[in-house]
Amino acid sequence: MDKRLLESIFQKVNEIIETANPKDFPHDAINWGDLGCCEVGYVVSYDGFNHLNPYYSILIDEASPDASNFCEYIQDELETAGYNAIFEVRTEW
Repeated sequence: MDKRLLESIFQKVNEIIETANPKDFPHDAINWGDLGCCEVGYVVSYDGFNHLNPYYSILIDEASPDASNFCEYIQDELETAGYNAIFEVRTEW
């Protein structure tokens, strides 16, 4: 795995967070003051049918684990920025 790509995703997620409008997520509990990406990883899972499923795991700190609209927004913005991959975005306090 290319460390530079992981670092690029990490930086891009934080840029997306910095430019996000809190008013766009009225139903997601988010601590905007301390919000930030704290982990990016490359994962390969096995589905039990001889298929390997690679994806990138992104963990963002200081938002409710239920902040699904925010997670979807991060995924969409990464795609718009040209990242052609599967992402799993999770949030935690």
